[in-house]
Amino acid sequence: MIGNGGFYGFPPVYSSNGSFPIVNRSGNMTTVTTQVPDYPAQERALAKAAAIADQAKNSADKIREQAIGPTSIASGDSINGALYFDVSKVQKASLQVPIGNALFEFTFPPR
Repeated sequence: MIGNGGFYGFPPVYSSNGSFPIVNRSGNMTTVTTQVPDYPAQERALAKAAAIADQAKNSADKIREQAIGPTSIASGDSINGALYFDVSKVQKASLQVPIGNALFEFTFPPR
């Protein structure tokens, strides 16, 4: 902006994304420097965040599908499975299995 651009010779103040510009005055010359959003970088960051959120959702879905859950077993039938855990990271844990009115508890690692 050259000369008197704003009120009383001051340049008008424009804001971009809530940040005000840097105004330098030297004699009859006024230089206004402002920030312009980097839309491609913003789009890349949003895409990366969406990919991370999708990965977390997929992991949660996979855990939910493989989790031990309630089931009904007919009289005379049986069910079996395996429970894996990292022995080096577990000092003491227990698995509680409710069957009817009874509660069976298994301590891990076994003593």
